[in-house]
Amino acid sequence: MKRQNVSPTPISNEPLFKRRFEKPDFVALLKKPLLDLDLPTGFSVDDESKHLSGLWDSIQQLGNYRYEAFVHAGGSGMVFKVLDEGENAWALKIVRKKVYELKDTSGEVATALSPVSEGELRALQKLSHPNVVRLREALEDHKGVVAICTTYVENPTGLDHYLRKTLAKHPDPKGTKGIHPFSPQRLDNACAFLAERCLEIASAIKHMHDKKIFHFDIKPANILLSSSAPDHKAALTDMGSCIHAEAIEGLENVRVHFTWTYAHPELTTIVSNPQSISGGGLKASAKIDPKTNLARFDLFALGKTIQEALAIIENEFHERCHASYGFRFLHLVACLLLDGRNAPSRNEPRRSKIVEKDGRRFVTDVALDYPPELFELHKINSADEVVERLQRFSRRYSWNQIAPEFDHWQPELINSVAHSPAPFTSRVAAIFNHTCLRRLKLVDHLGWMREVYPGATHDRWAHSLGVFSALVSYYNSLLSDPAVPTFRILVDGADISHAFLAAMIHDLGQTTFGHDLEEACPQLFAHEKMLSRMLSDEYFGKPTLKETIEKHWQGVDIPRLLTILKQGWEETEPQKSAQPKHPTRAVDGVASDVISGPIDADKLDYLLRDSICCGVPYGNGIDVQRFLQALTISASNSSAGGCRLELAYKAKGRPAVESLLIARYQMYGAVYWHHTFRSILAMFVHSAASTFGQLGTSTLKLRDRSVNLSTIQELLYQRVICGKSWTECARAVPRITFEEAPSYIAVEPVLDLVWQFASDPIRNLLTRLAKRELYKRIYEMRVGELGPRADYSALKAELAPFDRVAKAQLLQKRLLDKVLNEMREHGSKVTAAESAAKKRHEELMKCEMPILLLDFPTRGIPNELNLPREIGDPERKYFTLPAGAEAPDDNVFHVVRRLQERMATVRVYAAPEFHELIIRYLNSVQIQECVESVIERLRTR
Repeated sequence: MKRQNVSPTPISNEPLFKRRFEKPDFVALLKKPLLDLDLPTGFSVDDESKHLSGLWDSIQQLGNYRYEAFVHAGGSGMVFKVLDEGENAWALKIVRKKVYELKDTSGEVATALSPVSEGELRALQKLSHPNVVRLREALEDHKGVVAICTTYVENPTGLDHYLRKTLAKHPDPKGTKGIHPFSPQRLDNACAFLAERCLEIASAIKHMHDKKIFHFDIKPANILLSSSAPDHKAALTDMGSCIHAEAIEGLENVRVHFTWTYAHPELTTIVSNPQSISGGGLKASAKIDPKTNLARFDLFALGKTIQEALAIIENEFHERCHASYGFRFLHLVACLLLDGRNAPSRNEPRRSKIVEKDGRRFVTDVALDYPPELFELHKINSADEVVERLQRFSRRYSWNQIAPEFDHWQPELINSVAHSPAPFTSRVAAIFNHTCLRRLKLVDHLGWMREVYPGATHDRWAHSLGVFSALVSYYNSLLSDPAVPTFRILVDGADISHAFLAAMIHDLGQTTFGHDLEEACPQLFAHEKMLSRMLSDEYFGKPTLKETIEKHWQGVDIPRLLTILKQGWEETEPQKSAQPKHPTRAVDGVASDVISGPIDADKLDYLLRDSICCGVPYGNGIDVQRFLQALTISASNSSAGGCRLELAYKAKGRPAVESLLIARYQMYGAVYWHHTFRSILAMFVHSAASTFGQLGTSTLKLRDRSVNLSTIQELLYQRVICGKSWTECARAVPRITFEEAPSYIAVEPVLDLVWQFASDPIRNLLTRLAKRELYKRIYEMRVGELGPRADYSALKAELAPFDRVAKAQLLQKRLLDKVLNEMREHGSKVTAAESAAKKRHEELMKCEMPILLLDFPTRGIPNELNLPREIGDPERKYFTLPAGAEAPDDNVFHVVRRLQERMATVRVYAAPEFHELIIRYLNSVQIQECVESVIERLRTR
């Protein structure tokens, strides 16, 4: 770039001074620099003093200042502390002799590195920020600008030297503060101090970038602190390498100058040996494409600067640093600034926590031993982002500005019954009040559990509200985690919005008997698969729920929302194998775990809510407050590739986590697997599996109507999800006629759907279910009673819903035969009871309706996929083994799973009229023999 002459116009309104001070003794000044730093190689006091004397004689403005001290010299300029006529201190940077004498002004390395280059001068003229040095005036001669007068930092020292000097001192030499040299408070203070300085510099960089100016030489030496000022504010200096976006617009490439040690990898690839670069391996230059994102070069250098500062702190406090919240916070931010260029690479083993480069020490590029991919997925891309992240270090930071739902004092609240009042801001209300979600008010949360516990009439809408309220509490706890700042740093407004919405709509496609229909016919119905269609369906009104989300929740990506709801891990084989699903942002793994995981918000809500409504105490045993305080996060890098943040818990909070797991175990034993409720489910599952169990790609004849899987799925959506009449369904699925079901069937759409296609015997079974003529137990066997042969998974495979139908028919025949044999053994004595029994047996032999049902819970057992890790206390140095490494009997999730598996019960239910015959003629041993003959896994011999 061609140099332009710039007049020495002062930035301030102060007039130029008229009188000259006496000529200083430059030799004496140069011999006593204020900063205790090595001067550049080749710096000659004699040569530079003669050069300065010549400039003094030729440039009148140099005499307008009194030279107090020589501060230091760089590769191309010397800095003096000077006083003006009013005794105000300023910093005067004067060009060094070697640069002044260069004749080449074509914009190559040496000229561009001049402290009075056009780039620096223009930058100082444009910038006005409390943490950037301010230009007073520029001084020039026939060669152009040779000196600039800027803001002076009293007793200046670079950030790195300030930290070393301060930490080397005794924190309390007089013994009045009670702080010893290795006090934790001293470490916390050092990290807090560094965080404040980093925020100031980040704010200065943001100011520069807003004006399209890029520094290109950010490093500790260019961040000056005053050793005497009470606030020690940081000042960003040395604009000699600045690039101005408007000045390079349209160019194919532009030469930039930087310090090698802190340079972005795209710059450092120009040579293989940094020591070969002039200036002792520190200064270098390269050509770059100006059309790329120039901000990343400054952000990377800032990240390396923070890493070096942290290494200085680590050198003083050693291993304790890595348990410090402040140190961890800054370490994570520094690693996020490295543009995803974090080392080691994926295949490289973990290194030391401190690494060296060009003789300087830095903390590692992978904070908290997280996978390097995490820093690429969540890298900081702008100065605005780094300022906002650093502001989060303060506990005064308010999350209300990101999500108003975090504000406990905002007046828009609604009672969620099981938890504290749920935030019901206008954007939340827009979702819950949409017709698509309000349909859940007609869906009982526990289905027909009201037949057992009359108070269990709560609906899915209230549950969805409760899950959302619980998720807000989960996120509040994670954001306030006093030990692991990862979530506080990484999460942004979009992440929170997606998590909130996912919690609100997670049950959008649910129905009464929904889970049981999923169990009976998994190929037919999965409520999660309904979401996408329901979001865009105008049947639920205009605007659609999707349009409502887009209007009130700007920036929400529907595919990302659906990915969160598909969970982070999905079971692909019956044998516990899993395939991870990695969203585009690693932090979405936390959202998935909080909505659907082993210790999720869904469980925290329904265990409390169902306990209250059913009138049982088990959910009240959950230590909710302690549980929330125990939550934290961890990171994993799966073998399938990709990084995922996961919900975890602190070891000291294990009892609270156990309280939730135990409450779930107890609720299943007392409520969800109650024998009467399981009778209802057995009747429904048998009906659905008998009717739709063989649906697949081929077409079947059901009540003389040709249907296939897609046809039934469409009818399920129209009749059950949308609640349309069969007349309306006939328009959506033509060429199929429908019958009018009895009112006691039609009132429940799921029963109505099965009834429409069921055979007459199954219709009779559904009629009994609808009229609450429930089947009764004649047999039950817990898995735990099978002793060494207990194998829940094997029983689950043998008693799959469709297979149960055939086994129930076979067992029904054998029990009828057994009853007949017993009746014959009683002799030919004729009594009224015997005559009635024989008559009933004859009727049952001719009965086409199933009179015997099998039941076994194939849902509700917690899986052991993506189990939350137990995180030890880093400060107290105890630790826990990696997930899956501890002994099975010491894994609380494993233990509770085994307890619940052992509690799972095989039950046989008989129609009341058959039940009476069985208990009259058969003993438990005979029933057991019949059951064993049909179900191999229950054989006791």
